[in-house]
Amino acid sequence: MDFYPKRSAEPDLKNVEVRLQGTGASAPTKERGQGITVARTGTGVYTLTFPESPGVWAGATHGHEATTASGLAGFTVVVTPTSSTVITVSLFNGSNAAADLAAAQWLNLTLKFAAGRPS
Repeated sequence: MDFYPKRSAEPDLKNVEVRLQGTGASAPTKERGQGITVARTGTGVYTLTFPESPGVWAGATHGHEATTASGLAGFTVVVTPTSSTVITVSLFNGSNAAADLAAAQWLNLTLKFAAGRPS
C-alpha cells in the first residue's frame, strides 16, 4: 500500500491518530496512539499523555463506533489540551451526564498539532 503526504493549507500540520476501545469503568484499551499513555481519571474522563510535546495544539476531530446504533446515541466528546504533553478527553451521554466508553464502543481521535503557530 502506498502512502502519500497529506496536502493541507496549514503548513507543517501533524495528525496524531488515537483509537480507544471501551472497557467500562476502567482505562480504555489503546489500539492506536504510539507512545501515548492513557489513564481514566474519572467517569468519562481520559488523560492522554505524550512522552514529549508533539507541537502547538491546532485542534481535534473525533468519531465514535459501536456494535449497535443505540451505543452511539447522543454522545458528546470534549477534547482539551491541559499542557504541552497532556490532552484531556471527556465523554457525555445523551443526558449530558459523564459516561465511560462501554465494552462495545470505540473512540477515534485525530489530534492536530502544528510545528509553529497555527494561523
